[in-house]
Amino acid sequence: MESMSIMRNRTNLWLNFLTFIFTVAFNYVFLSNLNIDQSNRGVALEFVAFSVLVCLIYFSIKLSLKNSGSSIVSLFVLLIVISYIPGVAIIRLGFLILTVILFLWFGRKQLNTVMLRFRSIPKSFVLISLAMSFIFASFLVESQASNVVDPLIEKKVQQLVLNPDTLYHASVSENIRNYSVASTGMHGLNPVYYHIFSHFLFSRISLIMEVPAYIVYGFGSVLFFGPLLLLFLLEVSQEYARGWNSFFKILFVFLALAAILTKPFVTIFGSHFYSESYLVSLIFFAAFMSALGSLSNRKISNQTFLLIPLCLLFITLSKISVGVIAFAILGVFLIFQKKYFSPRVLIFFGISLVFFLLGYLGSKPQSNIKGLEVRFVWKFFQSHFASDLSLPQFVFSHFIYFWLIAPVSFLLLFAKRINKNELMLSLAFILITFIGFFGLNITIDSSGYYFSNLHAFFSLFLASTFSKRLPRKIDFTRKYPIYISYLFFVLFIFVVLVGNFFTSRARSSLRTISEITKEVRGNSFEDGYIQILQEVRKIPRKDLLVYIPKSEVNFWNNQSDKISPWKHQQCIKMPFFVPMISGKPSLFGLPMMEGSKTQCYNFVRGYEGYPQEIYQKSQQMEHTENELCDETKRLGFSGYVEIRYPNYTIKECK
Repeated sequence: MESMSIMRNRTNLWLNFLTFIFTVAFNYVFLSNLNIDQSNRGVALEFVAFSVLVCLIYFSIKLSLKNSGSSIVSLFVLLIVISYIPGVAIIRLGFLILTVILFLWFGRKQLNTVMLRFRSIPKSFVLISLAMSFIFASFLVESQASNVVDPLIEKKVQQLVLNPDTLYHASVSENIRNYSVASTGMHGLNPVYYHIFSHFLFSRISLIMEVPAYIVYGFGSVLFFGPLLLLFLLEVSQEYARGWNSFFKILFVFLALAAILTKPFVTIFGSHFYSESYLVSLIFFAAFMSALGSLSNRKISNQTFLLIPLCLLFITLSKISVGVIAFAILGVFLIFQKKYFSPRVLIFFGISLVFFLLGYLGSKPQSNIKGLEVRFVWKFFQSHFASDLSLPQFVFSHFIYFWLIAPVSFLLLFAKRINKNELMLSLAFILITFIGFFGLNITIDSSGYYFSNLHAFFSLFLASTFSKRLPRKIDFTRKYPIYISYLFFVLFIFVVLVGNFFTSRARSSLRTISEITKEVRGNSFEDGYIQILQEVRKIPRKDLLVYIPKSEVNFWNNQSDKISPWKHQQCIKMPFFVPMISGKPSLFGLPMMEGSKTQCYNFVRGYEGYPQEIYQKSQQMEHTENELCDETKRLGFSGYVEIRYPNYTIKECK
C-alpha cells in the first residue's frame, strides 16, 4: 500500500507539472506567431518565468501540505503577503525564490522519493500530457478573439482601442494597487464593491511584477491565471480519480477537461478565460472541490473547518453566481454527514454561511444597472444569434455537459453498488444544472452565463470520480457497460466539441486575432493625451487628482478608434483611461450623460454610487480654480494635475 501511495504521488506531481510546462511553452510559441514581437516580447517572457516560478512554489507547498485545496489557498495567500513587501520587484521575486527553497527543504523527504522515481513515468503518460497541452494552449490563445485578453494591450492603449470591460476592471485594480480602495477613480475614490477579490488579486500581481494593472489584464489570463487554472483542475481531478495510475483513467479525465474548455455550440461568451472574475472564482472553486472531497469521510477535519469557508469567501467576492452554486454544493455534502444536526456540523455550516454572506455583500453592486433588463435567455439568443433557436435546442446545446449523466446512469445501472461520494456528486450535479438553468433565465442579459456554465466544470470532477471504475486493461467480456459509458463520453462529448473547435471556431478566432493584430501594428497613431497621462504616472505623489476639462473635446469626444468592435463606445471608454494610465483618480471625470452619450452614463451609473450632483457638475465644460480646489480638498487630496494638450500643470490646493 505504501509503495502504491508513493507511486501515485510521484505520477501525479510530475504528470501535472509537465502538462503545465508544456501548456505554457506551447502558449508562448503560438503567441509568438500571432501577436508577440520585439515590443512586447520582454513582458511576455516575464509572465512565462513568473508562471513557472509560481507553479514551483505550488508544488513545493504541496510536498508539505499534500492536499491540493490547502496548497492553492496557501499559494495565493503567500503571493498576497509578498506583494506588500516594499521595494523594487527584484526584492519580492527574491522572496518568492526563497519560499521555493524553504518549502523544498521542509518536504525534502518526499522530494527525494519524487526525484528518484521521475524516470519511471510511463512514456504513454507523457505523450498524453504533450498532446493535451497542445489543445489546452490552443484554448488559451483563442481567448484573445474577444479583444479583452490581449498581449498587444500597450499598443492598443496608445491607439485607444481597448474593450470597455478591460478599461473598467483595470481602472478598479489600478486604484486598489495605489490606494487600497476599489474604485473606478472617475471622481476621487468613491468605493465600488463589485468583483472585488479578483480586482484585488490582479492588483497584487501587478505590484509583484512592478507593472501597471492593465498589463496584467493583457497578459495575465493567457500566460498566468489561465495555465494555473488548468493545473489546479488537473490536480483536483486526480484527487477524485485517486491518482494517475491507469492509462485509461488519465486519458478519460484529460479528454473530459478538453471537452469542457471547448465550450458548447450555443453560448454567449467564446472563452472561459477572458472574464478575470470568473477565472479567479474557478481557481478557488477547484480548491473548494478539493476540500469538499474530505467531507465524504463522514467527518469535518480542522483543516476543512477553515478551508471551505475561506474558499467560499474568495469565490463569492470574485463572482457571486459561482459562490451561490458552491454554497448549494456544500449543502448537498453536509446533508450526507452522519450527524448533520451535531454541534460541529451546525457550527461549520454557520461559519460557512457567514463567510458566504460576507462575500455576497462585498461583491454586490451598490445600485441596479440601468439600461439592462431581465429576460429569458433563449429569447436573448434568438435576438442576437439564431432567430430560429427553439427552447429544446437551446437547452440541449448550452447544457450539453449535463448529458454526462447518461453514461453515469448507464454505468450505475450495471454497477454492483454506488458509494456515498459518487451519489453526492451525482445529486449535486443535477442540482447545480437546475440552478444554472434557473439562474440563466432570471439574471441580467449575459450575466446568467456564469450560473449555467459552472455545471460544465463540475462535470469534470464527476467524470474523474467515475474514472476509478475504468479497468486497467481492455476486457469486453466483464467490463462492457464501462466501455460503452467511456466511449459515449469520449466520442459524443470530446470528438464532437473539440472537432467543432478546431474545424470552425479556432480558425475563425485565429483569423480575427490576425486581422486585428495586423491593423494595430500597421497603425502608427499614438494618442497625445495617453502620452501625457503616462508622464503624470511618473509623478511620485498619491495626493494628486487628474483634471481634464470637458472643453478638451479632442479627448472626451475622441474618435480615434477605427478598428475595434467598440469604436462606437468611445464615450464609455475615455473616462476610464485617466485613472488607468495615470494611476491617479480623476477630478470631475465622469462621462457625459446627454443625447447620444446617455449609454455612457447608463454603463457607469450601475457600478458607482456618485451623487447626481457630481454627475451634473462633471458636465461643465470648465471649472474655476476655486471650485476645483474646494472639491479636491473635500475628496481628501492636496492638489490636482490639470491637463490641457499638449501640457500639464500641477496645482496645489492650500
